[in-house]
Amino acid sequence: MAMVRRTKEEAQITRSQILEAAEQAFYERGVARTTLADIATLAGVTRGAIYWHFNNKADLVQAMLDSLQEPLDEMAQASQSEDEEDPLGCMRNLLIHLFHELALDPKTRRINEILFHKCEFTDEMCDFRRQRQDNAIQCHDRITLGLSNAVRQGQLPQELDTGR
Repeated sequence: MAMVRRTKEEAQITRSQILEAAEQAFYERGVARTTLADIATLAGVTRGAIYWHFNNKADLVQAMLDSLQEPLDEMAQASQSEDEEDPLGCMRNLLIHLFHELALDPKTRRINEILFHKCEFTDEMCDFRRQRQDNAIQCHDRITLGLSNAVRQGQLPQELDTGR
């Protein structure tokens, strides 16, 4: 049992090393100009180790995005609950947290810079682009739901069209 746990821990460490190396390489060269061999060299692993954890570069970029997205998802869910008494306050707290992370956390800043300025949408990134588009639609729907809850709680005018 201890060997299995150690192996899982080692696999998690390797995965983290790969993600850190990918972040560094993507930030320096852009996604399109970075190869998995570049990432493997930076991480001190083989390309096989990368393929053990990730299907391709798009999967690596998605994992970096997920690392930022997961904490925000929890915060966003509060404003979407019909039971939430202060949906606008929840939305405000989420935005403050997001801007705080962007301003003070270099890793968050780097990943956002990669996503918005260094992620060329080549053929190999087609699935990732579709996922980003789906995420944008989900984000819009979440904002709409949060605003609708704010209308229901009397925080916003009843005549506000939240579906725009």
